[in-house]
Formats: sequence, C-alpha cells, structure tokens
Amino acid sequence: MAKLIDLNGTWKLRWDDGQRGDRLPRLLHPNADLSRAWDAVVPGDVHLDLCKAGLLSEPTLGLNVLAARWVEETLWHYRRTFHSPNLAADEHAWLVMEELDLAAVIYINGQEVARHANAFYPCQVDVTNHLVVGENILVIDIESGLFHARDRSADGLGLTIDNHLTKRPWLRKPQFSHGWDWSPRLLNVGIHGPVRLEIVRAARVEQIALRGDLSADMQTGIITAVVSVTGLLEKPLTGELSLYVHETRQRTRTSVQIGRGANRLQTDVVVVSPRLWWPVGHGNQPRYTVTANLEVQGKSIGRTTRRIGFRHVRVNQEKHPAVGTYFIVEINGKPIFV
Repeated sequence: MAKLIDLNGTWKLRWDDGQRGDRLPRLLHPNADLSRAWDAVVPGDVHLDLCKAGLLSEPTLGLNVLAARWVEETLWHYRRTFHSPNLAADEHAWLVMEELDLAAVIYINGQEVARHANAFYPCQVDVTNHLVVGENILVIDIESGLFHARDRSADGLGLTIDNHLTKRPWLRKPQFSHGWDWSPRLLNVGIHGPVRLEIVRAARVEQIALRGDLSADMQTGIITAVVSVTGLLEKPLTGELSLYVHETRQRTRTSVQIGRGANRLQTDVVVVSPRLWWPVGHGNQPRYTVTANLEVQGKSIGRTTRRIGFRHVRVNQEKHPAVGTYFIVEINGKPIFV
C-alpha cells in the first residue's frame, strides 16, 4: 500500500488583487512575508475562513452576499510546509488534491508542478523530482474561475444576461454558485477536498470503483470492480485483482497485466438470486459487503470495501389508454409513489 503524508489542517492564506507588480516572486519566496496572512483550514473554503477571521460577515444573511462579491474577484494564495522523507531509488511521490475550486496553479519549492481547473476531478501529479529531503514549501495559487474564463465567449449559449459576466458554461464547478432560484450568486473558491502526498513504488492506484447490476429478470446480480492504475516501470507488471463478497463468501481472482502509464483493470462476480433492495415502506434494504484488492509482487497496492445493493428501476412511459403517456416509477417491477 502507498505511504500517505496528510497535508490537511492549517495552511496560511492571503489575497492579492493582481495590481502589485511581480506578485509571484514575492509570494513564492522561501522567506515570504506571512505577517498579513491568516490561518485557513484545508479542506475548506475562503469564505468560511474569512468569516472565522472576522473579515467577512455571514454571506447568507441579508444583503451580505453583495459585500462578499470581492472574494470571487480576487487571487488567493494558500501556503504550507511539509516534511518529505528520503525516497528510495524506486519510490515515486504523488501530490493528490481531491477538489480544487477552481483555477489553480500548484508550486513546490518555487517551481510550478501543475495547473488544474476542474472541481469535479482530482488533481494528481508526480512530484518526485521537485522534492527535497526535509522541509518543502507547497503553494496553491487559486481563483474562482472568473479570470480563467475571461477570454471565453458567451455568445450563442442562450444564457441570461448575468451569466455573460461569469461565463458559467466554461467553468467546471458547482453551477448553483453562479446563482439559482434558491441561492444568490456566490462563487466559491478554495481547496475543498483533502490534500495528501502518496509514496508509491511499482504502480499507483488512482481509483477503485465498485458497482452492482441486476439482470432484467432480477434473478442474477453482477458485482463489478474497475480499477484505474498507473504503471511506473518500463516493463509490464503481473498482478492479481480479487473480489470478495462477504455474505456469500464468493471470491474471484483475476490475473492482470499493468503496463507503463494508464491502465484500466476489471473483474466481476455473479450473485445468483440476490436479495433485492426496496424503498423504505416497501421492503427491506439488504446490501452486500464487497472487498476489492489489487496485489502486485505479492503486496496489496490498493484495497477498498463497499456495500452494494441490487434493485431494478424503470420509468414507465407507456401510452395511456385515454391520452398522453404514463409516468410511473417502478422499483423491482412494482409501482412506487414518489
């Protein structure tokens, strides 16, 4: 398994309007002046940290949201130090940021290592060659996305006039932050997900996804494990992907090959006559505990356990005998009032 170095917790945060000349050399300097920075929590959000610091009033009250508009129009600068061990010759260090909202440039020890502008997809980058043994400086320069989309055209997109300012369709972030029927415009910005350093060797598991599918006659359930893994060696690796269903004591073992770069591995197990999941009030909600494990060179490099339920969902839109069509939600063949 990967060695994990947790980079959550307290960071330093400061803002910049971009009008003060050579901002990055000043901010990236090892001895940068942090006297005007304040503590920020990661995972977290700039608005929350500003409220805690007394620099912003609760945006959801009254007209405070208008007084908070400057936050989305500002450049934000997160900074922290962390200790890196002396890596072995075959070890790689990956910096993983689960959710950045939104447009971010990441620096380690003053050197740019990545750019990212998608709050729905993690930023994962090999930083092995950027680390030094001992103390390292990690900086994330981030903004709400307004600067990122500044040159994009909003013409022809059928937007309301206010969205010509924010260029909403070009920004991969929660759309409600641009304003919705239940929320005013308040563009989030911050490191919203966990941050960590992963120390790995031959291969790195990015994701293990488990899903359950049910046959049309509801007599057979299939549990599938899909593993996204990056091979780090020039020569292919041989591994074993296993899937275990605790309740039925079923286990599958599949031999897999992991080449250099991105790999997608898959295996499944069949559950005969599975117990079905029902909505509350219509039956029980049984689920199966499933463990997926990927081994390489006799050692587990990725493992996860989830609970999987089986149910069949259908929206009945057959023709109505009088006029129009039905719209009936059916769970396991039974009409359910939603």
